[in-house]
Amino acid sequence: NFISPNGRYIASSVIEYSNTGLTNTVYAYVYDTEEEEMYVIRDEAAKDMLRVDCVSNDGVVFLSDVDIAYSSVPYCYDVHAQKFYKVEDYLKEKYDYQPDRPVVGTILAVSEDGKTLLAGSMENNFTTIVYFAR
Repeated sequence: NFISPNGRYIASSVIEYSNTGLTNTVYAYVYDTEEEEMYVIRDEAAKDMLRVDCVSNDGVVFLSDVDIAYSSVPYCYDVHAQKFYKVEDYLKEKYDYQPDRPVVGTILAVSEDGKTLLAGSMENNFTTIVYFAR
């Protein structure tokens, strides 16, 4: 389970295993403690990217496509807009971040003020920590 820095949002992933083990359903949820509302994120097209990595103070949940390690195509989901973003597009829109190559990795944490994101990525078998600031 993941809790936003201000404690408002609680997010996690659920994996439902089939009896045969051939098809598993992955979905994410976010609970808004102030509004007492549960958001369930189920999307057949994005089912492999619904593993929660962290959640921000404004209800954006960061998702990846792997259980352990770093996502090759990280996504996020804004529970209020009910919209998926590639993390790269979200960073461009919200932080005016202009990468010189595709964004890979996993957003691991968002600061209380939302100005800094902690990310991990794999390059040449080393973990690189990247900070994005507004």
